[in-house]
Amino acid sequence: MDARAVLLKRAEELPKESWKVLVRKPKYTVKTQERQKPENIKEEIVKEKGYKNIRLASERVAEFEYQPGKCEKMYRVVALEKNLTVEEGKKALTDDIQYFFI
Repeated sequence: MDARAVLLKRAEELPKESWKVLVRKPKYTVKTQERQKPENIKEEIVKEKGYKNIRLASERVAEFEYQPGKCEKMYRVVALEKNLTVEEGKKALTDDIQYFFI
């Protein structure tokens, strides 16, 4: 669903207890041994050169009922809140919160 102003307002007004931390399942399970991960060189280069870097800090999910203007019945809406940290170089600038609705 589009993040309309009405949905954004409803998501921001939800009580803190209704939000749950979203834990994503791994894409696959390792059947033998895990490989050693290489160093993340890209992250170091981005910090050295002072580029803008957006990193996912956390994800939370909640649900609420919503009735669109011309509909007669209520619908369940699942809201996903992504907390993004915006960094430039080695310093954190802001925390940006984005909402997605299903």
